[in-house]
Amino acid sequence: MDYEGFDPKKIDQYCQQAKVLYGKTDAYKESQQKQKSRTKERTKDLGAQVMEMFAKQVIDIYTQKLL
Repeated sequence: MDYEGFDPKKIDQYCQQAKVLYGKTDAYKESQQKQKSRTKERTKDLGAQVMEMFAKQVIDIYTQKLL
């Protein structure tokens, strides 16, 4: 994902908070393992996909309110 608009210190805080809250769970461990094996390009592509899905949801919600 493109994190240029975010404060790097905040991202680090969020990561630490997630580790404290979920670090012992299987899902967290699996997520960390997957992230280690991803290239920067793949991570960027996944982020773009998430943003595209989010944008579509916002558009759907907005257009439903107009109907």
